[in-house]
Amino acid sequence: MNLATARSAKRAMEVGLRKVLGADRQLLVKQFMGETIFMTVAALLIALLLAWFALPYFTSFTGKDLSLNLIDHPEYLAGFAGIVILVGLIAGSYPSLFLSGFQPASVLKGTYKIGSIHEKLRSFLVVGQFAISIGLIVAVLVVINQLEYMKNKDLGFEKEEIAILPAFEEFSDNISVLRDRWMQHPGIEDVALASRIPSGRLLDSQGTQAELDGKLTAINTRIADVHISHSFFQAFGMEIIEGRDFDKLLASDSSESFILNESAVRAIGWVSSEAAIDKPFIYGNRRGQVVGVVKDFHFESLHQPISPMVFMIPDTRINQVAIKLSPTDREAALAYLRDEWLSTRPDYPLEISFVADKFDEQYEAEEKVGAVFGFFAGLAILISVLGLFGLSAYATEQRLKEIGIRKVLGASSLNIVSLLGKDFLKLVIIGFIIAVPLAWMGMSKWLENFAYSITVSWMIIAISGCLAVLIAAATVSSQSYRAALVNPVETFKKE
Repeated sequence: MNLATARSAKRAMEVGLRKVLGADRQLLVKQFMGETIFMTVAALLIALLLAWFALPYFTSFTGKDLSLNLIDHPEYLAGFAGIVILVGLIAGSYPSLFLSGFQPASVLKGTYKIGSIHEKLRSFLVVGQFAISIGLIVAVLVVINQLEYMKNKDLGFEKEEIAILPAFEEFSDNISVLRDRWMQHPGIEDVALASRIPSGRLLDSQGTQAELDGKLTAINTRIADVHISHSFFQAFGMEIIEGRDFDKLLASDSSESFILNESAVRAIGWVSSEAAIDKPFIYGNRRGQVVGVVKDFHFESLHQPISPMVFMIPDTRINQVAIKLSPTDREAALAYLRDEWLSTRPDYPLEISFVADKFDEQYEAEEKVGAVFGFFAGLAILISVLGLFGLSAYATEQRLKEIGIRKVLGASSLNIVSLLGKDFLKLVIIGFIIAVPLAWMGMSKWLENFAYSITVSWMIIAISGCLAVLIAAATVSSQSYRAALVNPVETFKKE
């Protein structure tokens, strides 16, 4: 709309002449509406062509098999026709009514002026466009910062260079022998077994009883269990903050000992980790005592809070093998593991994954959200720039005589640029004021999906506002500077 009205000065004479020659307003409205619908059809064809070229990217992005088959889906054609008519009517209604309303006498005399209602409507559009743009910029920055936070946050253990292999019966039965043999390779630093590996979900739990106030008490809080081998905490670099680790020289550790995390200690109601040591503890059918407390770490993604956990040496339920690799001999170690697997289980293909990659995969949805927000932010900025460009072009066209007089009286090009630009920057600032609270509330609500998250900082808001102001200033100044360079003599000749 702003671009159409920006061109109104160039088409005013055409409208005036047509009306003098007998064209009524209805005919002019049809002409301008037809032009808009024609441009909408052309835009649709270009959009379909771009969509066809971009289809492989969208298929990869969504992970779904997408197609653009209009022949087998004629309803799409009907939908496109409806979109063309709707967009054409909405986009063309105001410009066509605006242009067809020019009075021939005023236009031909050069005295036609735009009413304040029309100017307010165009200003309102620019404010709305920039409010949306700034909101989307805030959203993009928040998503990017949250992703960086999640990927770089200390999880409480060493996630890098830990390979995951599926466990098998021969391995579980001969853990000590195989572990000792594998660790002779210079690229393997440690080997551990577990029912679940960090980056997975904690889905296993049983009934719990613990000693409180001198008697065994049922614990109503859910405590998830993980069955591990003796070397688990060592392989992951986890810290035992009270008591001790499991000891393979103590047979009782395989049947009577438990290690809890700090969250479990708090959930049970013990005053400290030290107070939990040697306390009687019953988990499911296993009776024993707490021998150690491990420092809290993030077993699951940062979407989830740290759960209360109990660790025990198992007699069953070993599903995965965690292997700590040396960064310097990583590839050699992986080749060795593949050979070992092939010699042990030739009929079962080996699939090696990594803990760090597993954590990153859990944030793929957020990465896609960021990409979508980025795309629409770019699109909104482009539309805003076009609207502001149209509005500034029109305003500059209307003030050419004023600019010429100011230059004759000694105004510099910088004075002219400042004069024309300040009114438009006010619109951007108003859009910023509208966008900030809405974006703040929306992204704060989105961040509630994470148990651990950043906050929508003022730095993000300031960067978004500055970026919008810079884009607007560049758009407006390009028009203003061109107007400031026009020779006043040429302006007065036209008048």
